[in-house]
Amino acid sequence: EAWTEFVNRYTPRLFGWCRKQGLQDSDAADVSQEVLGKLVRAIRTFDYDPRRGSFRGWLKTVTNNAIRDFVAERSRPG
Repeated sequence: EAWTEFVNRYTPRLFGWCRKQGLQDSDAADVSQEVLGKLVRAIRTFDYDPRRGSFRGWLKTVTNNAIRDFVAERSRPG
């Protein structure tokens, strides 16, 4: 139940960040899902420390890194 609430709350934000970086809807949805998958793995050991910044700031960094990786992967010849 908590995960469903988290997904419902943050997926639109992730998607919006992706769109603001120029991704198309389908790509933004893919990257958003990738970020959620990373969060599932990271949350097991995640220890929130507000002195290091906000959770939303950390989440945006994770999202920006995922966008960068996505764009780099698409740019590779192949």
